[in-house]
Amino acid sequence: MHDFGPEVVFSTNNSSITRFRVNEDQTSKHCFVLFSALGLFDLRSKVGGTDALLEAGFDVFSVQTNNNDFHQSLYPEGIVILDEIIKKDYDLAYGYGSSMGAFAAILYASKLNLARVLAFNPPFTVGEAFDQRWLEYDRKVEWRYKMMEARDYGGILVIYYDPCGLDAKQFALFEKHFKSAEIVAHPVRYSSHMILFYFRDAGRLKSMLLDFAKGNYREQPRVDRRTNITYLRELSLHLMRRNKLVSAKSIIKRVLAFGDQSNMTYRRASNICAKLNEFEEALTYAQMAVDAQDNTNESRERHLEYLAEMKSRKGDGEGARRIIDDLIVSSSHRASAYRAKARICLTSGLLEEAKEAILQVIELGDASHSTFALARNVFLRLGSLDEAVVYARKAIFAEDNSETSQKNHMQQYDLLVKKQKRARGKSPSEMQHENG
Repeated sequence: MHDFGPEVVFSTNNSSITRFRVNEDQTSKHCFVLFSALGLFDLRSKVGGTDALLEAGFDVFSVQTNNNDFHQSLYPEGIVILDEIIKKDYDLAYGYGSSMGAFAAILYASKLNLARVLAFNPPFTVGEAFDQRWLEYDRKVEWRYKMMEARDYGGILVIYYDPCGLDAKQFALFEKHFKSAEIVAHPVRYSSHMILFYFRDAGRLKSMLLDFAKGNYREQPRVDRRTNITYLRELSLHLMRRNKLVSAKSIIKRVLAFGDQSNMTYRRASNICAKLNEFEEALTYAQMAVDAQDNTNESRERHLEYLAEMKSRKGDGEGARRIIDDLIVSSSHRASAYRAKARICLTSGLLEEAKEAILQVIELGDASHSTFALARNVFLRLGSLDEAVVYARKAIFAEDNSETSQKNHMQQYDLLVKKQKRARGKSPSEMQHENG
């Protein structure tokens, strides 16, 4: 392989487009545009899959963002520049990405005149109530170009997705709105959102990419699921959700026996043990999730919040508060840490501390239905029925509600309003006694 790069064709503080060429003197006839997935990456470097494509004789454009903005900072200038280069130097261009990268590959497919796109679990939208996995990112993104504006694409979309979860709903939106495209659908049960890892575990990822480049993309590659870590981990989740906890634990133990030491697997094992009321084991796995080598700062802090709540559930309120207070000292603007503290203090009966923590969550801008519901519960326990009603109403109208959660909040609100009416004229001590 001859790699005469990188050639940076577009770069800002948050994004970059870098060309890697097979030949120093001329370009190949066909090229790939690879978009990075979620994560913190060094700009002007290679997206995964670049080397395999270079070896196969394809020039590659590596498109990256370092702030998880769903590649919005590329638009329009970066996309215009890339389009001009592709038109000038290549006969055909293809797109490729996973998750956020797949989103961008499809989003810009028409703008770049991509002949076809290989997309692993692409989200159609990241800011809707039915799928809240990316709401944290959505609030921070300055949206310049959304998927509904890109639905005129007339090429081929080869989409792999897990039909057992939210990704199936996202795929349905592509089927509904991308009427001009040919969609080649590959549902893969229990492959998780990170379906890229499912094929990587099976040693199939490189050959899939090269087959796609050659036009062989209509057949799914065969995978031995008995030893596929991503598949088994996802299967354990589905068993847990169906309350088949003993089977779920057996499956996740098999994953651990295969040598998986990821924070995600330890957390899954802890969740299952907690549901089985095996709290000693749940705590052990929760600590292992915190200590896992593959953690980012963000994931480690999430696991610390979870560890604190596990300690609280086991009855160690002091240990739980110590963990969460240390986390708040190091990450004072982390709303989820204050929310965890509010729950822990509520469980321990430290109502004023719970109130202080939940008000801090709201001050930090968290307007989720679960936060308002927690505030409702805190004020109800404090005997502040009027404030509880206020937050119960806010929970109803929170933007991240699903139909089910909104219905539940409406029921709670109606009960509190009735209670409020009955309480009129009673003394504060009588009201507090009634509210528990």
